[in-house]
Amino acid sequence: MDFKKISDFYESLTLKGKVIMFLVCVCCLGPIGLFGFLIVSSMAASERFNNVLNNPTEENVTIFMEKLGGINNHPDTWSKYRGLWNVVNRSNKVTTATKEKFLAKLMACGLYMNNTKVNDNYDGSYDFNNNMQDEMNRQFNDWSMEESRKAVTPFDHGGYVQGDGFNPSDTMAADAQREQLNQMNNMNNMF
Repeated sequence: MDFKKISDFYESLTLKGKVIMFLVCVCCLGPIGLFGFLIVSSMAASERFNNVLNNPTEENVTIFMEKLGGINNHPDTWSKYRGLWNVVNRSNKVTTATKEKFLAKLMACGLYMNNTKVNDNYDGSYDFNNNMQDEMNRQFNDWSMEESRKAVTPFDHGGYVQGDGFNPSDTMAADAQREQLNQMNNMNNMF
């Protein structure tokens, strides 16, 4: 049985869906269903916790805050969440405003934090580098599209002169250029 798929399914449920799933598990399967439901919900919460702990980004912290319900009143749990707070607070990939919301959420859930200062170390380089690369790719794509359009567009409509036989306007332009050179040569021969 793939617990990852079950955990993802559980995460996709709304609160009403989770309540219905809980009732079905308890009513149909009794204590075994209750135990299975608790395992699945615990796995989903643990996965969110580990995502923030291992990769504290704006997105992961926001998802974790949305799903955080409460904190067990136990010293081991307090220690885990204080450690998580320290990881998020030191991260330069999370904005100061999100850190403040995260701290407020942890304190609202019952975690006591004294003398806590929010680090203002968000450098934005994570977003800046991604945005810079996206902008460079966009500019290159725009330039490529324009060049390819010019390569197949007649000269009269903004394309490049391709030479005799490429399209009628290029042939006409080449003929006009030859005619002008012939006239200049004829003028030179007269004197």
